[in-house]
Amino acid sequence: MKFITSFFIILFISIISALSDPEYLCIYKLAQDAGSLGSFGDPIKGYTFCGTSLIKCSLDNVTSINWQFESTSGFILTPNYFDCFQQLVYLSVSKLNISSDFIYNKIKNVNEINFDQTSLSSITDFIPYYQKFSIGSLRSPIYNVQLKYIQNIQQFLALSSHITFVNDGTIPQNKNLSRLNIYTSIFPDLTGYDSIKDVIISLPSTFDNFSFSNVKSYSKLLTLKVISNIKCLDFLNDINKISSDSLTSLTINSCMNPLTSLYALNNISTSIDFQISIDGSLYFLNSNNEKIFPFNQIQRLQTLTMKGGNYKMYNIGSLFQNVTTVILSNNSILGNFEPKIGNYPLNLDISNNYIIGNLDSSWCSTLLIIKNNNFTGDIPSCFYCYFDDYNIKDIITTGNQFNQVNTPCTTIIPNLKVTKDEIIIYGVDLPFSSNQFKTIPNANWFISIRSKQMNVNKLSMPNSTKTIELLILNGKYNFTLALDQNQPPIISNITFTSLNSILISGSYFTYDKSLVSFMVNQEICIVTSSTFYEIKCSFVSSFLNFGGLVSSTLKIGNHPSEMNLIDTSVSFINLNCGSGGGGENNCNGIGIGICNMKDRICVECPSNCSNTQGICDIFTSKCQCYNGFLNDDCSGIQCSPSENCNGNGICDTTIGKCNCNINWAQTDDCNTTNHYVSSIISTSTSGGIVSLTGMFGDIHNDLQIKIGDLNCLPILLKNSTTIQCEIGPGKGFKSVQVIQNNITWIGNGFKYYDILQSCPSQCSSHGICNTMTGICKCDSKWSGIDCAIEINLDSPQSNSTINKNTANSILNNGEIKYSILISSINEIDFNGNSIKEINLKNNWIFNSNNSNETFYYFYQYLNNNNNNNNNNNNNNNNNNNNNNNNNNNNNDSTIIISTIEEVKQNKQFSFADIYFNVESGSIKFTTTIMNWKYSSVLNTLQLRMNTTVDQIKTNNDDDNGGCNEDTSISIKNNDNDIDNNKLNYMTISTNGKVLYGRFLEKALSDSRPTFIQNKIIEKDENSILIGLNLPHCSSECIVDPDFSVLVNSNFSSTCNNNNNGSGKKKWLIPVAVVVPVIGLSIFVMVFYVFYKKNSTIIKVHLFSNIKLKNMN
Repeated sequence: MKFITSFFIILFISIISALSDPEYLCIYKLAQDAGSLGSFGDPIKGYTFCGTSLIKCSLDNVTSINWQFESTSGFILTPNYFDCFQQLVYLSVSKLNISSDFIYNKIKNVNEINFDQTSLSSITDFIPYYQKFSIGSLRSPIYNVQLKYIQNIQQFLALSSHITFVNDGTIPQNKNLSRLNIYTSIFPDLTGYDSIKDVIISLPSTFDNFSFSNVKSYSKLLTLKVISNIKCLDFLNDINKISSDSLTSLTINSCMNPLTSLYALNNISTSIDFQISIDGSLYFLNSNNEKIFPFNQIQRLQTLTMKGGNYKMYNIGSLFQNVTTVILSNNSILGNFEPKIGNYPLNLDISNNYIIGNLDSSWCSTLLIIKNNNFTGDIPSCFYCYFDDYNIKDIITTGNQFNQVNTPCTTIIPNLKVTKDEIIIYGVDLPFSSNQFKTIPNANWFISIRSKQMNVNKLSMPNSTKTIELLILNGKYNFTLALDQNQPPIISNITFTSLNSILISGSYFTYDKSLVSFMVNQEICIVTSSTFYEIKCSFVSSFLNFGGLVSSTLKIGNHPSEMNLIDTSVSFINLNCGSGGGGENNCNGIGIGICNMKDRICVECPSNCSNTQGICDIFTSKCQCYNGFLNDDCSGIQCSPSENCNGNGICDTTIGKCNCNINWAQTDDCNTTNHYVSSIISTSTSGGIVSLTGMFGDIHNDLQIKIGDLNCLPILLKNSTTIQCEIGPGKGFKSVQVIQNNITWIGNGFKYYDILQSCPSQCSSHGICNTMTGICKCDSKWSGIDCAIEINLDSPQSNSTINKNTANSILNNGEIKYSILISSINEIDFNGNSIKEINLKNNWIFNSNNSNETFYYFYQYLNNNNNNNNNNNNNNNNNNNNNNNNNNNNNDSTIIISTIEEVKQNKQFSFADIYFNVESGSIKFTTTIMNWKYSSVLNTLQLRMNTTVDQIKTNNDDDNGGCNEDTSISIKNNDNDIDNNKLNYMTISTNGKVLYGRFLEKALSDSRPTFIQNKIIEKDENSILIGLNLPHCSSECIVDPDFSVLVNSNFSSTCNNNNNGSGKKKWLIPVAVVVPVIGLSIFVMVFYVFYKKNSTIIKVHLFSNIKLKNMN
């Protein structure tokens, strides 16, 4: 009984560790020889090596060793202890004595190696290639190491052990060394080592100042960091000798001895990204023993950061004219704040100092952080206009003594201009950051000059846009700006509001009153305010000429002057002619009821401005529509409450209602998101957190998530693109409902996954199933996705052919030919009904520029306006037409890209978080669908692939006699019940040849992995049509199937004619092979494989008195 119990304990431990015999024995021997075996278990219960922080494994291989045990007396670690590890990539050795040749022998497959508290005491020869070679604490320093000995290493680190290098002038043959991070007393000479890009030097108290002259050899560096925590350094006076055109970062973390003169910080690097950071006391000590900011000139910098100082500053306004960002917080700076000269800096942080002075408008284009100083005086309007943004108010006012903090803002003046490529809003007191405003239509604005100018690409605005609504601070300040720069102002009426004040109403005016002039009877009316819709002005004294018609002139900017007559008795420019009197001012007699009393002519506007929906401008013969009406004749009804449907739809002016775009619900203002899910991060069968990604908007009234029949609660996160909630346990694929704002979205894409995954056909008992990935690792004599094909070296080999005219992929093996083709794409509704199907056959265009002998690139454009393929006539010349389809390549076109790879040797791939192997001779497809225009957010896509099998007639057909025919049929699906319509793996077999097709359960939807279901559309005796059901991808969907042909071991190239008389080939019906979860069969299989492969280990565990043979 004790034997059986121990056996099952060891069985359990070994299954978890999953180590092969050789690697288990290697670890066992290392632990035994080093005297550390007891740290991993005991002879009775067994030894557990994997799964600890010291040793990590994958499948049956050790991948990482972090050895931290002191060895027994006399033990010396040699490289051959690690020869048997096939996938060891990380090795760290601590507290051991190592052999003198250890570091000069490459440990197979190891990328990163580390030595800490070992016997390593010198480096006297070339170290082989490692991505990272690290030395921790040493028992003694290592001096005068030839730099050439580490040229094979990419990164060399010696962080806590003293090491020095010498350069004998030998030009390195290998250019691997890219990074040095060392604790040294001598700056190394890097002459000839142009491959080194990043250097970190930590200095001890014995630092040799003279060695700093070696920095002249650092001109090819990207980053340099110098650290000294022990003593203050003399400032690096030779720093200018670097003269680099590539250095982007110089960091000095050390206090420094006072300078004897001001320093010109110039000529260090010409890189536009160059930044300097000094963390430590640095100042110039003048003749009065005053500490002064150390630099009097500063070169062009992206960022200058200084901390730990204590000094006076002069010329703050002019010193940083070449620096984009300056950070001088917490330096105890004394100084006067001055007006800024020039455009820089764009960002200045001088918070938590003792700076005094006033803040003026020259700093409006700089993002200032000046809190906790001694500022006084008035705050410029460019800042206080945005004090509703607490962050702006805090960084300006906190800890200072300004006069006014809560002043109302009346100074924002936006203007708009249009260039060839851009729309530019410019003016006075505009926003500092993009989160302080938005526009309708919405666009991705770039603030080019803070508080003064912001730009956007003109193509980002719909062509129908006439005006842009600028909403600042969540609509506290709203402005309407005209896109048409040639649009003259439109005057609706001019009214005297008092004896000396006039109100001009209309549209297309300006917010800049300095551009407006208005005169009445040659008397200037001084403009007091101006907006898009009205202008107010006043006379110096009361206007005296009341009771009759007077002339007026309005001029705005460069627009021509507008001449109007004002009837001062009624204060309107339009006068209706009466029906009586019979005078020449009566236009009713000729059917026109508007007269121009200045020019004594009758005026007619289109459709009489639809009677009561507008007023006729007697000077332009154009209608001025009342609010709510539009078009030339005011016949159109304006949509309300949003004239332009918030940029999310088109206003139907015949009825005054919005037709909302597909992503917006059909509401009055198109401001409610028509939400959808594009990808789902599912959870295991035990339940957990589910993450939905898509378009959900900013409003989530009554939000509910249902997965299958379960409510997903609580809802942990909700924003415009992501919703997270927690679901209970379940199994299989489930539908998903997202309900909010009285709108319900229904879709698929959720699957409860098993933490321990099963493999196809349980690897046919000829391999080991990786339960983390569901992928078989076949035994040496077996192959195939399910390890069902016994390798026969005499079997005929497969070859592939890609037709560049049709994108048809053909796999040949002997007389059998398999053809695979992407045939069509369907948009389907939630019930699975086809909304539209587009034929993709014979329309592929071969991209010869990007293709080679391994990769074949095809593409085609679909016009979303008519849903027809535009490439029907291009096929015959597709090799020459790679650049002739630009007319189709626009924002309204769907692009389908098919990449076909001929896999010429066994290869591992990764797609949508799934790792899988593809055998040589296979074909792998990667298909991308971009910019599909759905007719509903509930619809999804189905990509269809057609696979056929044909027999090529040969002279030996009559001899084969059908002896290679296979007649077994098996169909399974993921849910472990029979369903002929679902599949993950497909086989088509005939004459001993088997075509494998793998269709992963995941796709990439907008770059995010999500579960999909694949189904059989139709099949017959020699073909199968498969549909890959994709989610609602907003920008792109990507799928990644692959195909291979293998030959059964019982295949015979010649057959006896007596097998059957007919010689007729019987095609095997396509088989869909999937991954059932059968716990008992897993245990039985693992037990069998374990015992078969690990009998040696069992014996070691159970009979600890048996000595292991010396591996050496």
